Amino acid sequence: MPAVVLLLAGALLSGCNMITGQDTPDTARISVEATELEGTLDVVLSDDWVDLGTVEGVELFSADTVAVSPPWEETVDLRDSDRFLVRVLPPGDHVPTASLRVELDGRESFFREQVLDEGAIQYQVLLQ
Repeated sequence: MPAVVLLLAGALLSGCNMITGQDTPDTARISVEATELEGTLDVVLSDDWVDLGTVEGVELFSADTVAVSPPWEETVDLRDSDRFLVRVLPPGDHVPTASLRVELDGRESFFREQVLDEGAIQYQVLLQ
């Protein structure tokens, strides 16, 4: 009898996404725009990080950094990832206004526009 209960509990837990209608996204579409930008912005992409739960935010174990000339768009495959992070860094020598939009499977999940003297724009999500 305990084996049957464990089997049913496992089936229910694995089917939670079917019940809630929330499936793990397959893709993230990233859009970066900027005004008053001289040159490029660095965009950091990672699926290898941990949330520190502190003011410091996250610790990246590995990441790709690309220099982009906005407007810039990229689609990232999330099927083999359990987490995703994108960060737009301030250029350092001047202060543009930038925006970051992230769509997960075509649905907007995040949008922020800010002057980059306020720091980086970052979006992170754990994929279940």
